[in-house]
Amino acid sequence: MSKNTWYNKELSFINNNIRYYQQMILLSTDPYQRMFYEGLLSNEMRRFYYKQWHINCMNNPSNREGENTHVNQREFTLEELAQYDGAGGRPAYVAVNGIVYDVSLDATWGGGTHFSLYAGRDLSGAFMGCHGGRTEILRNLPQVGVLKLNEMSINCPIRNLKTITARKIMDLALEKIKNASVKKVNLIWLEATGCAGNIISLLNAENPDVIYLLDQMVTLKYNNSLMAAEGESAFQQFLDTLETEFILVVEGAVATKDEGLYTIIARYQGELVTAMEAVKIAGERAKYVVTVGTCASYGGPSAARPNPSQSVSVPQLLNKEVIRVPGCPSHPDWAIGTIANLIAFGKPELDAQGRPIMFYGITIHDQCTRRSYFEKGIFATKLGDRECMFKLGCRGPVTRTDCPVRQWNGYVNWPIEDNTPCIGCAQERFPDGMGPFVRY
Repeated sequence: MSKNTWYNKELSFINNNIRYYQQMILLSTDPYQRMFYEGLLSNEMRRFYYKQWHINCMNNPSNREGENTHVNQREFTLEELAQYDGAGGRPAYVAVNGIVYDVSLDATWGGGTHFSLYAGRDLSGAFMGCHGGRTEILRNLPQVGVLKLNEMSINCPIRNLKTITARKIMDLALEKIKNASVKKVNLIWLEATGCAGNIISLLNAENPDVIYLLDQMVTLKYNNSLMAAEGESAFQQFLDTLETEFILVVEGAVATKDEGLYTIIARYQGELVTAMEAVKIAGERAKYVVTVGTCASYGGPSAARPNPSQSVSVPQLLNKEVIRVPGCPSHPDWAIGTIANLIAFGKPELDAQGRPIMFYGITIHDQCTRRSYFEKGIFATKLGDRECMFKLGCRGPVTRTDCPVRQWNGYVNWPIEDNTPCIGCAQERFPDGMGPFVRY
C-alpha cells in the first residue's frame, strides 16, 4: 500500500470520528460530557490537518523537498509531544536528544508502542540504554521538530479533563460554600462487606487530595477507618448525624444472612450493630445515597458465587434512588467529583444505571490506546503482545469508565498500558459474568 493510499484511508477514518464527535456534542446534555467530546473533536481536527499536510507534501515535490526544514521550526513542549502518542490513529512522535521524530509509519511502532516504550514521550534515556546513543538508527525517520523543555503550555482539552474534572467541580462547590449559597455538608462513609479498597483509593487522591475534601468540602462524621473516636462514642456520632442533613456513602456489599451478622460495625449499649442495619437507618434519612465501588453498587466480589453471606448491593437493599460510582476500586476522582457535584449543583446527570455520565459516559474501548489495532483486526495472541487484547478476554468494549483518559496512580498508568486486559471491574456483572479474565 502506497503512503498516499494509507493517508487517504486514515483521512476517511478521521472524518468518521469527526462526524461522530460532532453528533455527540449536539446530543450531550451534561456539560462535562460535552467538554469531553469537544476535546476529542479538537484532537481529531488536528489529526485531519496533519494528514492533509503530509498528502500535499507527497503530491508536491517542491513541498516534499523542504518538508523537514518547514516542520523543524516547530518547538514541542513535553505536554504537546504527549498528544502524539500513536493511539487511536494519532501520529506517533518521540523525542531523542532534543529532536522530535515521526515514527508513525515505522512498522516497529504499531499503535504507538515499541516493546515497553510509548510514543509521545522523551525517550532520550531509553535510547541511550537500548542503542548506546547510535543516532544513525534515526537517520531515516522524519524530523518534525525540536523539544522545548521547561515551558508551560496549554494541553489538549481531553488531557486537561482527566485531571481537572473533580478538582474543578470541587472548586466551584467551595466557592459556593464561601459565598454562603450552599453549606458544608455532613458525610457518613460506611464500610460494609468488602475489602476497604475504596477508602484506600480515596486516601490516594491527588487532584484534589483527601485533606482538601475533608477540610474544605465536607464534615466527616463517621467512618469505620478514619475517625478518631472509637467504640460507643463513635457510633453515637453516627446516630447524632442522622438528625442533620447529610450524604451517605457506602462501600462494600451488604451481608443479609442471619440478619446481617456477617458484618458487624459497632457494639452499642450492649447490642451488636450490623452493617445492614446501619445502611438501612442512614439510607432512609440521607439526602443522597452514593455507593462507591462495585460491591456496594452491584454486589461485586462480596456477592460472588457461592455468596455464603447472602450479600446484596445497596440499591437492592434500599427502596430509594442510589447514585452508583462503581469500580474495584473506584477512582478517587469519581468519588470526590460526585460528592462535590452533589454539594454544588445537586444530583448529576445519571445514566440508566444511576452512574454519573461525566465519569461513565463512554466505554474503555472508545478511547483505548490500542483501538487502532482493533479497527484493523490485529489482535494479541498472548499477554505481553502490543496489539489489541480483545481476543484475550479484554472487557473494555462493555465497561464504561474513563480509565484510558484519566488513568491511575497519579494519572500515569492504567491496565491496558501495563499490558493486562481490562477485567470489567466497574461492570454490573463483575466478577462472575466477566470471567475468565484472560482467555487463550
